[in-house]
Amino acid sequence: MQPKPLSAWEQQMRAPQGFLLLVMMGLLYALPIMLDGRYYLDDLPHAMNGLTLWEKDGRPLASILSSLISFSWPSFSGAALYDTSPLPQILGVVALAYGAARLAEKLFPAGVGLVQALVFFPVIGSPFMLQNLSYKFDAFTMGLAVMLALVAALETGWLVAAALLASLMLYQAAFNIFFGACALLWLVSAARGLPEDWGFLKRLVWGLGALLVYGVAMKLLGGFSWDYATTHSAPVPFSREGLATLQFNFGFGTFFMMEVVQDAPLLAIGAGLAAFAFAVQFAKPETGKTRERMARFILALGIIFCAVMGMLLFLQSPVMRPRTLMGFSILLVFAAYCAHEALKAWPNLRAAALALATAWFFALANIYANAAHDETRFDLALSQNLARDLLAAGFKASGRLAFDGTQPLSPIAENAARLKTVARILQPNMSGNSEWGFRQLEFIGLQATPIMDATDEGLKAFCAGPPALSSPQYQIYLYDSTALVSFPKGACFKS
Repeated sequence: MQPKPLSAWEQQMRAPQGFLLLVMMGLLYALPIMLDGRYYLDDLPHAMNGLTLWEKDGRPLASILSSLISFSWPSFSGAALYDTSPLPQILGVVALAYGAARLAEKLFPAGVGLVQALVFFPVIGSPFMLQNLSYKFDAFTMGLAVMLALVAALETGWLVAAALLASLMLYQAAFNIFFGACALLWLVSAARGLPEDWGFLKRLVWGLGALLVYGVAMKLLGGFSWDYATTHSAPVPFSREGLATLQFNFGFGTFFMMEVVQDAPLLAIGAGLAAFAFAVQFAKPETGKTRERMARFILALGIIFCAVMGMLLFLQSPVMRPRTLMGFSILLVFAAYCAHEALKAWPNLRAAALALATAWFFALANIYANAAHDETRFDLALSQNLARDLLAAGFKASGRLAFDGTQPLSPIAENAARLKTVARILQPNMSGNSEWGFRQLEFIGLQATPIMDATDEGLKAFCAGPPALSSPQYQIYLYDSTALVSFPKGACFKS
């Protein structure tokens, strides 16, 4: 008896093998991060006051969806969030896996098995994505933004713009992954002899149109109402200074990538050799178009590399952090795809090479998560001791408070921070240039009026006398209702 054929709806709803593999790997990868117990940066104020506030940064859809998965009605004026973690992180991994699986099905139409899934695992397992997955509240909307950007690269016409508009309203930096994915698809299509030039250009035009519509709409509707948003969204001017800023942004983003190379030099060498081997295959002298194909390869690689920073390149003061360099995922996928194609004649070696690279991603995630777990314990003890000592020294609640320098890390986190990527993402709370230390003190019950614009010169003038209290981890200076906490290597710390 022949089985009943599946309807079109049933076929659509069947989970492809690649998606299931990527979900399982992704959840296993993110599990230690979900269990580290850390309220990462602005997670703490979201959990304490329930306010969304992303709508003030041009991310209204992030506020709406985050409220809904808190099982709360969205509100842009009152509390709408509850801490439902790790649900947002789980959903974020599922969204990333879906986007990666869709891209994998396009590049491997014959089927996505375990080896092919490893090629696209960096969509989830990129070292920079560790920061995105660290957020208890943002992980879902960031992951969904990436998924929509990848879907946009696979669609045509107005669907490209629609998916990108939704992605931008979730997390603007995900837009970068769209350009990288488009370039990767363009290159692979050329490798298969498919004429994709016109489709590639049309997608880019639709993408730029979506970015323009988004920018105008947010300006008109007050989507960039915070100083933070307006400061970091201003474009570079068309001038010599603007060109210098663009060059600086490119160098800054490249510096982040070079830190990953320092962490895994052998992996970087392997990626470079794989790209070279694939380029040689792609340029095939027998085609008679060696120069043209090599130029196409170099152009596609250049676009993918620049897409790591993407639109951040064209901003005067971009938020250049691991979490915003989402295009790095596509650069890693490109390297893995090159290895997959270059090692076709040696399937066992190909599987071993991709598995080894993936194992390093897993190891890095565990190193980071264990360091973050210990740093959470350490931060709580440090902030409790600091609050007690501030009050003992005469500091009054709600008084003015400044941090000089950055708090020390726990010994375990300090050791893990020998890896540059881990050091970038750990982000200790108490630092002179951020508000998170004040939120940490508020969390344990000590209210303070933050001072976050103090210069080293001003701090030195304040701490000319001896400290009111000194310990190996910090020194406290008091003047009337103002306190200064100086950490080792701070401008005021006296050895």
